[in-house]
Amino acid sequence: MSQRAEIWQCPVCAARLDVTDLGFYAEIVCQQCGHTDHVHTLLANFRLEGVLGVGGMSIVLRGKDVVLGRPVAIKLLNETYRNQPERIARFENECSMMAKVRHENVVAVYSAGWAKDQFYIAMELLEGRNLETIVTEKGPLSPLRAIEVITHVVKGLEAAHIAGMLHRDMKPGNVIITESGIPKVLDFGLAQGRTEDEDSEEVIWATPYYVAPETLQRNAEDARTDIYSVGMTLRYLLTGTDSLPGNPASVSALLDAKYNLEPFNRQMPKAEECLCELIDHMTAFAPEERHDNYADVLAELKEVQEVLNEKHLDKVSPRKRLIRQRNRALIGAGIAAAAAGAFAIGYFAGTPAAERYVIPEPTNTELFSVNRKSEVSVILTHLKKSRFDQALKSAKELDNDKTEPTMAAWGLLHGAGVAYLTQKGADEVDAYLDAFKRVISKKQYNPAGSELHLQLEAALRALIDTSAVAEISDRRVLALVYCLQVRKLLAESKVDEAKQAIHSAKTEFRLAKTEPYSGVMLSLVENLEIGYAAVFALASYQQAADLLASHQFEDAEQMLENRLKSNPDNAEEIKVLLELCTCGSTLCDTLERLMGDSYEKGMSPQRFRELNKEKKFVNNLREMEFCALLHLLRRDYKTAFAENPYASKPDSNEPFAVMMRDWQTRLAPYIKE
Repeated sequence: MSQRAEIWQCPVCAARLDVTDLGFYAEIVCQQCGHTDHVHTLLANFRLEGVLGVGGMSIVLRGKDVVLGRPVAIKLLNETYRNQPERIARFENECSMMAKVRHENVVAVYSAGWAKDQFYIAMELLEGRNLETIVTEKGPLSPLRAIEVITHVVKGLEAAHIAGMLHRDMKPGNVIITESGIPKVLDFGLAQGRTEDEDSEEVIWATPYYVAPETLQRNAEDARTDIYSVGMTLRYLLTGTDSLPGNPASVSALLDAKYNLEPFNRQMPKAEECLCELIDHMTAFAPEERHDNYADVLAELKEVQEVLNEKHLDKVSPRKRLIRQRNRALIGAGIAAAAAGAFAIGYFAGTPAAERYVIPEPTNTELFSVNRKSEVSVILTHLKKSRFDQALKSAKELDNDKTEPTMAAWGLLHGAGVAYLTQKGADEVDAYLDAFKRVISKKQYNPAGSELHLQLEAALRALIDTSAVAEISDRRVLALVYCLQVRKLLAESKVDEAKQAIHSAKTEFRLAKTEPYSGVMLSLVENLEIGYAAVFALASYQQAADLLASHQFEDAEQMLENRLKSNPDNAEEIKVLLELCTCGSTLCDTLERLMGDSYEKGMSPQRFRELNKEKKFVNNLREMEFCALLHLLRRDYKTAFAENPYASKPDSNEPFAVMMRDWQTRLAPYIKE
């Protein structure tokens, strides 16, 4: 009896295509409209919806249980394992044991089996961030928080050990802090195992910093093996570093580094003695010098936690808390009283004479005629009432020989700032700046205003050389200068500096606290920021792309995440680029380990090919994979997918092939012809 044909219908144009002979999760392109999709996405009772992550031994896909309606993570083992029955038998056995583990600190394994020639594992889908990401972004954890997290990790490992499980790859990346704050351990040995052709010093198959010495020595493993890795994980959480002295690149060098691992109190001299002893105990080189079991680890963790809690309480004792509360109440009352009476009794008590002309307005009638004083005062009055055109007109009238030079310059600086903030033409802004420069050059100013005059001279220098802002202490002068610096910085394509100048202007106007003037000016600066949002977004996007191409992944990731939050344009591309940050970091770590001194940060695909041809670091297939990724890091999508070694195998289930298909589908709108 012949096989029944499977027909796929394009969701865009409704064209129909026979997909009977295509493999599992194969990519398909509609011949009529060009729409790209995946077919055969149903695996057992799970519908696959996208790629969550890719490793050297497996790929993890997001899926949904169509029977129970719950989201799942599906791990597929690559083709290497299909030809190793003993390995598959071991995986099946471990999955069976893991399915029996029910603990809040262990990722739940729902089921495992074969479907469509694929060995799969269906697991709990976790939403959260792993410890490595948290420490990378936020820095080391506090000792108390680190001990709390590790206690949960040890409890999870203990539950798995009771079921007969070892983890074998315990590290911060394998601990997820869920959205509800619960640490969960994942990847219990499900993708581990070693083959005979890996038995060479050049191959370090586990994660070097965390792997136990006995694992590297191919000796027997037990719970103490995972205890070592947990101890190294705790060390990382407290220090933020996971590198060993000398960056060992071979098994023998790695063993030497672990044997000579310095005591923790040398790395963190201020750490509590009991905490240092705990870490040294867990990470002893010889297994027999570590804790015998998880119960012993938990007992010592509890002791350390109690000591840390006592130290913390000593720092904030009930008596000290009472004193702090009383002081806060007194200080708060004083601030409230000062705020209520500041302008009633006069701002000028104890204030330098120069500032009396500036905040909130000139008051010494002996310095000016009433007429001239009114011209300066009216600018501020107009600004307080958001009458910007009238303020500009009054500022322009100060360019004369009758107004005291310091006050005229102060008014003209406002004119330049307001003209720019209200988006007047460049000629008008320059006219005010020229007048400001002309007036400030006059030296016949009133001695009482000498300090302000010096501030305005510094402002003039800062408009030419941005670093001169350090000479300005008057907040409102400083805020106006920052505003006017924006146009100069943008003209020089210094987008980040321009953004910082806007931020600084906002900060200075807030701190000036001369309402309603400061509030009005702050609103103008915020409107300016909104007006430049598109310019800033485009520039930051290009800068993030440049960082990605030069393999500065942490900085690129931060900029891309900020762009994703602030501007939804190209959201799908940004999400792929964020995934490439993680993938690229792993790629570059691998290249650096393989190539040693030959490795060049930010190297081009062409350069890697040249070096590989000369020294043969990897085989041809790996070279093609690495080069495709290096092209992706440069956003050269078309070349990357053209050089994908699996481009001619749309139904290949190799992890790299599936990953590239997923990215190609999502990046299709951004690929330039």
